[in-house]
Amino acid sequence: MKKKPTIEEIINFNFSKELGVESLSKNEQEDFNQKMFLLLIEKIILRTTENFSVKDLEEFEELNNDKSKNLEEVLKFVASKNKNFFEEAGEEFLNFKKEIYDLLKN
Repeated sequence: MKKKPTIEEIINFNFSKELGVESLSKNEQEDFNQKMFLLLIEKIILRTTENFSVKDLEEFEELNNDKSKNLEEVLKFVASKNKNFFEEAGEEFLNFKKEIYDLLKN
């Protein structure tokens, strides 16, 4: 079984380098990495909140919609409500990478 990545590895993952799109300009690479990261975060949040109670989901939505809160605060909340957060986040990261690689192969 593959070693689960740490949160730091997920946050610092360079999609453009890993996927070989380094020929893009620096700005395009940054945009690409940001979009891929946001897609990944969305998948992680969907997975790690799927068993939340109605109350937890309401709290999550309130926190997530609060423009004064940053992503770190939102993820800390999710992690506090899901004891398997880090394991599930790592699994989603590996699944996401596999999906991308599979798409690029075809």
